[in-house]
Amino acid sequence: MFQYTKEVILNDESLISVANGVLTVKGYGDYKVENIVDGKIFRTECKPGSEGKVELTASQLGIGEGEKVFTFRVVTSKPIAEFASPNWNVFGKPIIVGYNAATLKDVKEAVELAFEGNEVVKVTLDKEDEPTKLILTGADKYTSFDKLALDDEPIAVTPVANVEPFGTKDWIIENLRFPTYPNIRYASAGNMPTHAEYDELSFAYVVPRVGLGGLSGVGQGLTAVTRHIFYVPAGKITTLKNGSTELLDSDPATGGDLTEVDTDNE
Repeated sequence: MFQYTKEVILNDESLISVANGVLTVKGYGDYKVENIVDGKIFRTECKPGSEGKVELTASQLGIGEGEKVFTFRVVTSKPIAEFASPNWNVFGKPIIVGYNAATLKDVKEAVELAFEGNEVVKVTLDKEDEPTKLILTGADKYTSFDKLALDDEPIAVTPVANVEPFGTKDWIIENLRFPTYPNIRYASAGNMPTHAEYDELSFAYVVPRVGLGGLSGVGQGLTAVTRHIFYVPAGKITTLKNGSTELLDSDPATGGDLTEVDTDNE
């Protein structure tokens, strides 16, 4: 079995159409619907994403109560080399901030000092005059917070979890264009993205390889299974029908996985 993945950015949704049992992507290929695994094209919607955040009040931070030690952990799901140290996400060591604060502004300065020179966390107040909350926000959409404590006692607060982006222009450039990114894509994008957001259309395609296979004379054959991924402007393609049959599926977990494709010829 031969496996291959092709990823293409389409800045014009009109390049994709289905007619007479054939999925046509102009400029890239024609695909027989009968050869698409399970007859499904999986659509994954774009997610702009959002940063992780946590808000803390003066009482939760022990303002005016003398010397305090505030600890919390910064969690990142992005495998970037500069984060690969014991202070960040490898061993999960907490950030430790000590202070004797009279106001939330004093705590803000202390936390900023702990991150001096590292743009990992944005430290803000809910308002400049007489603030009531200290707000920690991840510097990117891959960062969140947990294990917040004051003097080793857990703080009763639930951080807002981050939402990782998917299909945005920046995400596509980072994931498809740069081979230095951990998820190396050998078939890089054919075009640079021009839209802000893209949906992903993907399917597995199975084709018998006629004439290949050392024992093909006694029934053994070789099948090529390839995965084809197209990024189209977000929200522009919500249906693709072969006659009356809908091809789009919003759940890529239900089939179409190359590892589950049976390619044995009976």
